[in-house]
Amino acid sequence: ITTGLKVRAEGPHAEAIARSRWETSSADWDISLEEIQASRLIADMAEQTNAWHGPPWVKEGWFQAYRLLGPAITDAQDKRATDSIHRALMHNAYAGLAERADLERRLIAALTRGCNRMVVGYTLARQFYNDDFSDGIENIGYD
Repeated sequence: ITTGLKVRAEGPHAEAIARSRWETSSADWDISLEEIQASRLIADMAEQTNAWHGPPWVKEGWFQAYRLLGPAITDAQDKRATDSIHRALMHNAYAGLAERADLERRLIAALTRGCNRMVVGYTLARQFYNDDFSDGIENIGYD
């Protein structure tokens, strides 16, 4: 990667990566490296009513990719095409699973075509899971 780049970094992981390779700058920068939480992408869509967490596509990768990469599309024709595919997926305007998969692939291809904004990595969220029961709970039918 080219040295001499001035990088603006937002977020602890982005800052650590940027500091290790490039000169960081908040005012005059060549590229921006941002750490964006997936929950931030869907915050305004994830309404919770009882156990329902919003529309089913809120948790789909294509929807999150659209929220992350869609604003960087500058060409009007590309933007219209991308928005059309996005609407079709949101409103289930497809004939079956094969067409849905094709629409998802086309959307991701359209979103990743340019280089104005791109995903360069991700981190995994680790969740603790414990399957132990308290002593005696497994015999609840007998007790």
